[in-house]
Amino acid sequence: MTVLPFVIGFTLLFRSFQLLGFAFDLKSMKIMSWGNVALASVGGIIFSLLLIFNPVFTGISLVTLTGVSFIFMGIASIMLALDLRKVKKIPGKVSQELRDRIKSIQDEIDDLKNNIHYMLKRSLTEVFLFLRFLLKYIVIFIPS
Repeated sequence: MTVLPFVIGFTLLFRSFQLLGFAFDLKSMKIMSWGNVALASVGGIIFSLLLIFNPVFTGISLVTLTGVSFIFMGIASIMLALDLRKVKKIPGKVSQELRDRIKSIQDEIDDLKNNIHYMLKRSLTEVFLFLRFLLKYIVIFIPS
């Protein structure tokens, strides 16, 4: 019974920190409701810390604190799922003109890569031919 609060507490603590990291990822994607996920994950962190630091007290109320921690984590997960749905819709908002421009830039990059590859191959071939020519005449002019 003394190990169970630690196992559940650390599991909930790691999951809550993971949700907090997701909240900051949403912030970097400029999703406005990232704070709701952050608040719910902080609530999960607080209750999981209560489970870890008060194992004697939590022996009495283990079920209650675990339930509250799971509720906070569930709420944070639901809010995260709703925000990720918003993130999924972002690429659909890109205009066709911008997509065409990106495609043309990608084609230019591919053409430049092909041209550079061709020029390097041609230059190396010329260098090898020149070296072959030099070696041929060096062998002729070296007295045996």
